[in-house]
Amino acid sequence: MNLLTIAALAAAASVLAAAWVGQRHARRARVLRSILDRADAFEQALHDCRQRLLDVPALLAPVAGPSGPAGGTPDAAIEAALRDLLAHRLWLKDRADSAPQADLEAADTALARSLADLQRQIGQLDQAQAQLRQAIDATATDRPA
Repeated sequence: MNLLTIAALAAAASVLAAAWVGQRHARRARVLRSILDRADAFEQALHDCRQRLLDVPALLAPVAGPSGPAGGTPDAAIEAALRDLLAHRLWLKDRADSAPQADLEAADTALARSLADLQRQIGQLDQAQAQLRQAIDATATDRPA
């Protein structure tokens, strides 16, 4: 092999290596963006869930009377989930550069699953509230005036 061939092979290897590294960085950046976007959506869903849960006592007030229904507030569970999400965001901020790609992809998958579960549960809560409203309306129309 002559020197020109070796130089061309070395240049081609350098271009391939640079492309591989660039592709790897782009993949990492996509996963990180996905995690952050899902975390934002999860946080918003938690706030939406909190509001829906806080609306339940007002919904029950005509039936339960002035003292309202017995039971605790959803704040503790929602706050715990928000703190957990914040801890994960801080971990990501501190360790995203050194975390293995597989760990980041697993975190993205887990967050997607958790977000889908929470959205499903919010949908169930919405259905339950709609049924409760129907039951309250039916009870109100059955009462003598």
